[in-house]
Amino acid sequence: MVVAFAPELLRNGLTVRDKPVLLVAKRTPLSLAGMDMEVKLSNLSDLSDVLSDSFQSSRTTSGPAVSNRQEPAVIKEFVRATGEIPAEEPVIPEPNRITPRQFHNEPEEVIPDRVKKREAFAGPARVATFCAPPEKIENLYVSYSPGTNVGKTFVASNMAAWLADQGISTVLVDMDSVNSGTWEMLHMREMFGPPKRTIADWDGTEEDIWVMAEEHAHPGVKNLHILIRGDTRDPEKLTAALYALSKRYQVVVDTSNDIELLHIASALSHAEKVFFIGTLTLKVQSRFSQMYSNARRLAAGSRLILAVNRVGLNDNEKNLKPVDLARQFGFRDYHVVHEDRKARLLAEKKKTLPLFVNSKVSAELKSMFAKEFGFAGAQEKSKSGLFSLFKRRGA
Repeated sequence: MVVAFAPELLRNGLTVRDKPVLLVAKRTPLSLAGMDMEVKLSNLSDLSDVLSDSFQSSRTTSGPAVSNRQEPAVIKEFVRATGEIPAEEPVIPEPNRITPRQFHNEPEEVIPDRVKKREAFAGPARVATFCAPPEKIENLYVSYSPGTNVGKTFVASNMAAWLADQGISTVLVDMDSVNSGTWEMLHMREMFGPPKRTIADWDGTEEDIWVMAEEHAHPGVKNLHILIRGDTRDPEKLTAALYALSKRYQVVVDTSNDIELLHIASALSHAEKVFFIGTLTLKVQSRFSQMYSNARRLAAGSRLILAVNRVGLNDNEKNLKPVDLARQFGFRDYHVVHEDRKARLLAEKKKTLPLFVNSKVSAELKSMFAKEFGFAGAQEKSKSGLFSLFKRRGA
């Protein structure tokens, strides 16, 4: 054990000549137990003398360390007289840094067994470099709400299906949870099976994320692809994936309500359009009041769109109107989507979405998307909408 004084390094651990160094206060009697001697050190410059091989013959059991270094003038005189160059002092290796966890004897982060197994079979590690996205990503649309159970996944899924139905290549990205709600709402488990890969498996290249999107094309809706986040919350990786996808597709993102998660906050701050989803229930309005201002600051510069969803769900809403919610949060324009249980049940029976069922809610969804995306007359047409599982099987 080597002991030395270095006030500027008191928070850093280091080693010198493979010996651990303990940093202590100035002018403290020091015990170099590893070298069987007692030495007083007043500064770090004496440390090289203590560790040099020549110091072993001149060390004392007490008192300051004796330096074997020669002044430049003495060295020049020695060279002039003898023609020889004095032996160089031993080179002290650069100190090895240790992590703060090691310095404080804290356990390192535990790696789950599933990650170890995946890395063991993954072959040589590949270093992923992510392309930095611009401040605003074109073709990126986010469905968000500070409330829960308000229809974020409902709006995102129908929005992506509507864009695909217009002949536009679209990717729906579920960043809400590991177990994707969009995967179930679009009946992908029955029609496609489990996901082959997730964004967590992305290698960082544009080509790989494009191939991944094509691998997860919806069997019943042309031009629609679904990707899920997987077991990663890396905001840099997820935002880079959205940026890479936006170069080839329209990208619709289904989020959670927690903007404290960095990947959710990053998606909001980079989106071209943000659809704020609310309902007229008192619980959701209270949640809106608590979190809406933070979400709006994150999405500054984005086109903010208020969609009041599930109108007419509860009798308690009769005293509240969508215009009240819009005025409360400063929206001049807003969209209304009524609750239609019959349309939802019929869509579930046909293995499709309410967007493609002839109903009031379908007309409201199409009208909202056509207005916000600038498709004149698009709400009257539906080309590939009825993607029934039974029709797909030829039943």
